[in-house]
Amino acid sequence: FQSESGRKAWQALRDAGAFDYYELRPREVLCYWRTIHPQAEHRFAITLTATIPGEYTAPASRAYLYYTAEQKHWTKPLRVRITP
Repeated sequence: FQSESGRKAWQALRDAGAFDYYELRPREVLCYWRTIHPQAEHRFAITLTATIPGEYTAPASRAYLYYTAEQKHWTKPLRVRITP
């Protein structure tokens, strides 16, 4: 997602209102919302291209209000198998 086309895809999602701001880091994407209502769900689709076969585990995901990092909600790590 660090390629030019990847950055354009993330920008298009932001422009469409999927989130308010984002950061691309080498191993993760951070998405920010100005407001999240209780029980709200935020979903969006991304396209990824696998190039190296193997089994991979992503870091656990988390969500929290910007100034209350001590109240994080964690999800299980995503696991994926890429076959040739």
